[in-house]
Amino acid sequence: MRYVFMSLMLVMLSACGTVAEEPDVAMQGLLDAAKQQSSASGDCFYIHTVDSYRVVDAQHLLVYAPSRSKPWLLELSNACPLLRDGDALLLEGSSGRICGAAGDAVRSRTQNCGIKAVYAITPEIADGLKAAKKEQ
Repeated sequence: MRYVFMSLMLVMLSACGTVAEEPDVAMQGLLDAAKQQSSASGDCFYIHTVDSYRVVDAQHLLVYAPSRSKPWLLELSNACPLLRDGDALLLEGSSGRICGAAGDAVRSRTQNCGIKAVYAITPEIADGLKAAKKEQ
């Protein structure tokens, strides 16, 4: 009986982890603007230059590298709803860079998330994304 209960709890928890947050209209507009402003094919940053990060939603992170004046938008391959601001994150990429290439990933104690694309964005768009998140 105890085994069945634990199995059901694990199934319920894993099902909860797969639900993606839907960004609101303002947030979606800013995400679209960030992606249009930047070409995802050539944008990369060095992992050792990361200053800080912010979780935007279940599928996007803001990373500041090499300083808070240089924001990057990371689009994750799948929703990672367990990532939280303040979590210790490990960025993995080839040659010490994050470019959205196969194998680039964000890892926390609770989730491993592939990185689909990297966008160099303006500080104004980054500020807009943070403000839109606060309003949610």
